[in-house]
Amino acid sequence: MLLRAAYALALLLIVSAFRLGWGNPFGIGGHLADVVQNITAWQTVIWVVYVSGYSLAALFVLQASRRALWAYGVAVTLDFSVWIYAAFSPSYNMIWSGQASVVDIIFNVYDLGVLLCLMILVRQRVLR
Repeated sequence: MLLRAAYALALLLIVSAFRLGWGNPFGIGGHLADVVQNITAWQTVIWVVYVSGYSLAALFVLQASRRALWAYGVAVTLDFSVWIYAAFSPSYNMIWSGQASVVDIIFNVYDLGVLLCLMILVRQRVLR
């Protein structure tokens, strides 16, 4: 779960730095650069909220709190909703090739697995 929070935060920071003109160490270019530059304010707010949810969930797990389930659940719901919205966007079709689709699918399966594990931990009263 810490890995998921770190990945989400790193991606947000990399894209934010690129959008603010603070550098491009990962080579965002071409069509992807256009898509990144056209992210709206409300999409950015939702992105920040679900990254915060992943981070809070990781902190709650370290505290053995059942709030981790709720924080992760909200984060996954927002993340998945944005992914569905983007997947139906014509501009996303250009990105939906090669490794991007594999990474998206891996993280969606991972997120569902983490939610299942959190539900089991809450049921077993490991998280209180």
